[in-house]
Amino acid sequence: MTRSGSRGDSVWGARVAPVVAAVEPRTAPATAERAARFARELGAPVAFVSVRPRLPTDTRRDGDEPRLSRDLLLGRKALDIALAAAARHGVMAYGEIVEGDPAPQIVEFAASRNAPVLVVGRRRETSGPSVSREVVALSARPVVVAAEKTGESRRANREN
Repeated sequence: MTRSGSRGDSVWGARVAPVVAAVEPRTAPATAERAARFARELGAPVAFVSVRPRLPTDTRRDGDEPRLSRDLLLGRKALDIALAAAARHGVMAYGEIVEGDPAPQIVEFAASRNAPVLVVGRRRETSGPSVSREVVALSARPVVVAAEKTGESRRANREN
């Protein structure tokens, strides 16, 4: 399978820009469901992205390996949950793990694919700044913040 030169083309050669959804394990079920529904309505694929933190290159230590492995595992888990949701909705989808500061990476990922809409999750409890709020502030395209369904999303997350 080959990709055409335009980032707006999907990995299958379609000329429809993908709906982009940023996923992480805690919010992946609700975010992926919302993105898959949008994609089905638009006749578009879904591009899921999971962002893992970047370690500063000047301070890497031998003890960083477990953290890097954990971050990749969590990203893969979120993408697995998301891809399963897309499959349930009959929507073509693919996922990528990128590295860096979450909000700017998500916005750049969506812009590079000319996404008609960007879907992000919302955590009910957060210990730091809100990534979803930052994405809304940074993005030039429409952003949908998918709220977690009470209990249902948490059960789906534990089952996957």
